[in-house]
Amino acid sequence: MRKRTRKRRKPIDDFRFLVPSFKKYTIGFSLSQLISEHNKRFEEPDDCEEAILVFLKVPETMDNTESLSAGDIMRELNFRGFHGRQYNSIAIGRAMKRLGFESKTIHGINKYLVTKVNTDERNRNNKEEAKEFIPEIF
Repeated sequence: MRKRTRKRRKPIDDFRFLVPSFKKYTIGFSLSQLISEHNKRFEEPDDCEEAILVFLKVPETMDNTESLSAGDIMRELNFRGFHGRQYNSIAIGRAMKRLGFESKTIHGINKYLVTKVNTDERNRNNKEEAKEFIPEIF
């Protein structure tokens, strides 16, 4: 009987995949940071973050800022028609932290420094952008 011989597969060049990761690792990135950085491209946008950005923005200066707690923001979201289980105060607090809002503790309650978005100005800007938009036709 004839002995079967397997074809040897060409080894994958792991070097080209490992070098960028190793460089980042030696600089100070941890493995979990590298993985989360890679996975950010595939994340779905958070509904809570998008709802918050509809009417709030991070203040650029301290003029015209308000301090709102997560409960206040939750009531504002409910008033504006954002209902559901994902709009609770804990999720709102986490979203505010991810969005980069500054937090202050006032009388034991975490309050976020925010600026309310001027909806008239935003709508006007959106209309101007829509007028400038020229669709590309095949």
